[in-house]
Amino acid sequence: MRKLAMPILFFFLLAVFSGLFLFAQDSGTGTGQSKLPLNVFQEGTLKVTSNIPQNVSSESSGITLPFEMRITNPSSAEAEIFLAKKQSDGWLIIQAVGKLSPGATSSFSVEIPMNYAGDASHASKYAIIGTGNSGYSGSSFYVQEDWSAYELNVKKLLNRTYAIAVPIIAVLLGILLFVVGDLAHLRHSEGIIFREYTAQSLFFPKLRGRPGSEKIADLLVNPVFWIFEIIAALVLGTVIYDYDITVLGNETGWSVLMVAAAGAICMPLVYLIIDWLVDLYERGPLRFPVAMFCWGLFAAFLAFLLNSFGSTLLTQYLKSTPSASNDVTFLFVSTALMAPIIEEIAKGIGVAILAGHHEFKDTTSGLLYGFAVGLGFSLVENWFYFASRADPFKLGILAWFSLMLYRSFFNCLAHGVFTSATGGVIGYMKSLPKFSNHSQLGIIPGVFLAIALHIVFNVSAILDGIGVLVLKFPVFVFNPLLVVGLGAGFLAAYSWAAIQRKRRIEKYSLRNVVDANALS
Repeated sequence: MRKLAMPILFFFLLAVFSGLFLFAQDSGTGTGQSKLPLNVFQEGTLKVTSNIPQNVSSESSGITLPFEMRITNPSSAEAEIFLAKKQSDGWLIIQAVGKLSPGATSSFSVEIPMNYAGDASHASKYAIIGTGNSGYSGSSFYVQEDWSAYELNVKKLLNRTYAIAVPIIAVLLGILLFVVGDLAHLRHSEGIIFREYTAQSLFFPKLRGRPGSEKIADLLVNPVFWIFEIIAALVLGTVIYDYDITVLGNETGWSVLMVAAAGAICMPLVYLIIDWLVDLYERGPLRFPVAMFCWGLFAAFLAFLLNSFGSTLLTQYLKSTPSASNDVTFLFVSTALMAPIIEEIAKGIGVAILAGHHEFKDTTSGLLYGFAVGLGFSLVENWFYFASRADPFKLGILAWFSLMLYRSFFNCLAHGVFTSATGGVIGYMKSLPKFSNHSQLGIIPGVFLAIALHIVFNVSAILDGIGVLVLKFPVFVFNPLLVVGLGAGFLAAYSWAAIQRKRRIEKYSLRNVVDANALS
């Protein structure tokens, strides 16, 4: 099986790279159709008469403009007729209209798909182009598009959501956190040191006599460090805010920022609470998953800086070596390779540091604490994506909300599983007596496993993008199925680890009973 692993991986990456090349070629046109040069035909050589509307307005993000036209082919060769739209680098063919015999005149039904492109009002240039033995002939026309009513509707919905939904979500999350905090206080553990886990020790942990690795781990668990990590995430938030107000204006930009923040924070917090509660046999203090969650916020900030720097270097390198495949190379390297490597190392470092603490006991600890890191990371990543990469105006407000729900459920789960792989390996090593003192070295194989899972996840997302582009149908297949598989794998690993923990606790309890009976 090992001999087959490398060839399978090679052909898998080859197929993905080929698909990416097709995706990059198609994404240049936006439809997968071919382009013709700007000077491909002379105006008026194909005679067109029609009742094309000169002005079109819409209250939705996209419309289809149908109309009838009569076309005359003055050439001596049969002409194949196409509808094309002018772009900066050529005529984009968007529809095959039909064929027309030499010298013939015929009526055709034509539909022009129009979508909001970011401007409230602009004129689009279209052309009817005929191809034949004598070359190209054509006739162009303009359509003035007015999207101001659509923009106004989206702004109203965004502002209404910000004014109503965001405060409700904030109150509900506040109540939920209060209940969980109260539960954590009632069921707090004493620890291995007298009064180890109190409100005072949260800020001033008892470090005397503890090993150096545990003292470093306690820094991550200190709320002062959490504040630093949260500030780092908010610094990234200012970058998002600056982008939003630049593109959308102050009021709408702020609404998008806050609605995106509300959408990004809900599921990670819910998952985090489940992550803490699911530890049935030896639940640690709530401060530990919270500390890992905050490290995930900080890891997202670090990854953003490093990814931006790496993308800049990659762009400069590709500019110095011009090639037709530069777009696909950038997409493959930055998305499928560079981002998973940087992000999983940044996340895994926090898990490795916490492994120095005595509360990090075994595989269960590693899985759950690693999962918490991934949740914090996904919160910041989703916030960035919702507010600055997914445009509610271009997508449409319902599609934007749907995207938030999709990424909140699936991407949070996926990032949690990636880093739980790192934590699981570290925790497994710590559960073995002969490796427990060197368990932090488990970050090396653990991060490699996390990176591999992350690469497959990103590639599946790209394959879904290719599928949507080719099939023209917005249904994602590979990515959701992979996440379901990752979730099932995590549950299986956790179930096994929980059974091992239960057996360890029972064995320890039985030993104490035997020792007590012997003493009596």
